[in-house]
Amino acid sequence: MTTGAGQRIGAGDQVATRRNDRDLDVANRDTWTVTHTHRDGRLTVTSPTAGQRVLPAGYVGAHVELAYATTAHGAQGATATTAHLVLGEHTGAASAYVGMTRGRQANSAHLIATNPDEAREQWVTTFTRDRADLGPDHARREAERAAAHYAQPSPVNELTDKLRQEWDSEARDLDWLTNAAPLRDNLRQITRLRREHAAEIAPLEATYRQARETQSMAKGMSDHSETVIAVETEQNREALLAEWTAQRPAAHANARTVLDGPGRIGLKLPAVNRAKEALGRWSVRWQPIIPAMPTGHADIARFADRADDTPRIYKAVDDYARRRAESRYPEHQHHAADAAATDRGVREAWLQLRETQRRHQHQLGDFGRLGHTATPEQHFAQIEQQIAAAKQQLAETREQIAQLEHSLATTQLDAVDGHLGRTNNHPVRVDQPSDPVDAARTNWSAERVAKQQAAQQATAHRIAVASIASEQEHRETWREHDPGRSQALPGHGVDR
Repeated sequence: MTTGAGQRIGAGDQVATRRNDRDLDVANRDTWTVTHTHRDGRLTVTSPTAGQRVLPAGYVGAHVELAYATTAHGAQGATATTAHLVLGEHTGAASAYVGMTRGRQANSAHLIATNPDEAREQWVTTFTRDRADLGPDHARREAERAAAHYAQPSPVNELTDKLRQEWDSEARDLDWLTNAAPLRDNLRQITRLRREHAAEIAPLEATYRQARETQSMAKGMSDHSETVIAVETEQNREALLAEWTAQRPAAHANARTVLDGPGRIGLKLPAVNRAKEALGRWSVRWQPIIPAMPTGHADIARFADRADDTPRIYKAVDDYARRRAESRYPEHQHHAADAAATDRGVREAWLQLRETQRRHQHQLGDFGRLGHTATPEQHFAQIEQQIAAAKQQLAETREQIAQLEHSLATTQLDAVDGHLGRTNNHPVRVDQPSDPVDAARTNWSAERVAKQQAAQQATAHRIAVASIASEQEHRETWREHDPGRSQALPGHGVDR
């Protein structure tokens, strides 16, 4: 889970709620332990004193932050097993006292120094900064201004701190809404495209299914007809080949009689004539079946006398047997034509469906991985609810800001009037800006910009370091595999 401020929160983390919410029964600065993170952005948290709460995603993104560290002002009244104080050049006695008294078992101070003497000097300086016992003259001159630094904060400082917290909340809400709006809009477009795609794909899928069913029926009828034709073709072929084989010896003998001729005195003429008549009848029988069968007596005799061209004869017989079987079943041609037509129909339906799906994928691909979300409607509804909740929180935050700004301006005016009254209406220098709201806002904005710039610089530095490391690794890999760096064989060195 990542908050609107960019903090990553997981189970076991200590977090703080930074906005009062009666419906959730949580208060500003309450601390909790995260026991479970939910996919929709919710957090289940628990506290030894308050029990368990479930914080919605909108509240988590805008008003929850890690609670491992806080300001001295925020730590007032809190206790911990071990406390750590970070000393800076502006840390005062009051802040140091608060930080060093929060731990029940141990309290540690952290500062930066080059040697123990310098560290000791910083420590002493911290507890002499903004003290109230610097003498009666000093106390009389700066009692009101200095009290805020070592005692309970003045109303102006309290209001300023609260304003800064609310401005932080407002900024987090605005940042989150800025990032959530494009996501919401993209999910809306994806949801619309998915519905349009479903409406366009459904009839194409129905057409493809119908084409497949029609193809299956046509193929079944064609296959059945083909089976019948194949069986009869085989029967015809076997019968014709058997007849050809039985007649072939007689045809060969008659061919020899014709080719030998009637003899010198014509004694064999009757036998030759009878052989020619038999060959003629044999030729007439097989001319429709075997296209190579000649028609002249001499050609028939020579054809019958030669050995058979078996593959050619078998091919001719098989074709004739097929034609004869098909002539008995003319519906087979219609079944085959229907099957071929349904094949074309299936392919056309599939191509149209595939092209439409490819076009849809291309449209969704413009949204990156978001375009492949399984349930965009559900995600859209969730982010709509989160945006609505964030807007409501933003409105409440701005209302609180307006009240605090008014209170701060009124408090500052009262402080000025009090100073003037105590000096018999003679003007005195008041160490407060003329417009405390603008001044506080300006300081807060400058600090926020500085933090953002520092974060950007840190990110850019990490990217640059990663890029340099990747480039260095690439160079090392290239050097290891560079064939040009292989050593020359002994005796084959380059002449110098």
